[in-house]
Amino acid sequence: MWFGESGMPTNCVFKIGKITMAGVIQEFNIPTPACNEPTDALGGMTLGADGNVWFTERFNAKIGRITPGGVITEFPVPANPVSDTVVRIVSSADGSLWFTHDQLVAPWNTQVGQMDLTGTVINLWSYPQGALFGATIGPDGSPWFTDQANDWVLRL
Repeated sequence: MWFGESGMPTNCVFKIGKITMAGVIQEFNIPTPACNEPTDALGGMTLGADGNVWFTERFNAKIGRITPGGVITEFPVPANPVSDTVVRIVSSADGSLWFTHDQLVAPWNTQVGQMDLTGTVINLWSYPQGALFGATIGPDGSPWFTDQANDWVLRL
């Protein structure tokens, strides 16, 4: 089982960990520190169709991938690490990774991105005046999101 660990403000170290059913823990440092936000530096995590775990780096404008062996690769997304937060990520059966990033300053804006398993952003949609909170893949294979600002459920 994989999990994320937030660091302390004094060391800015954030880790991805995995724990076996026997309780053995391994930890892996994320290459880019996130000193500007010492809590919840890691956002969502999802298992990709490639067998790797993909995760969002909330305040680094990056999505990371960790292999079962612990090799981490980071991929930038079109977000501003000063004013945006990359939080949600889900994986669909076709190999697409769907992520959201929220603009933290006015004018409020959320974007939904589609990334392939090479870490390339292949689509990006703007969702003005929204605050996408939850994300999942529906039984139809489409990404679904909850919009906290407008009390809507959206399918892309």
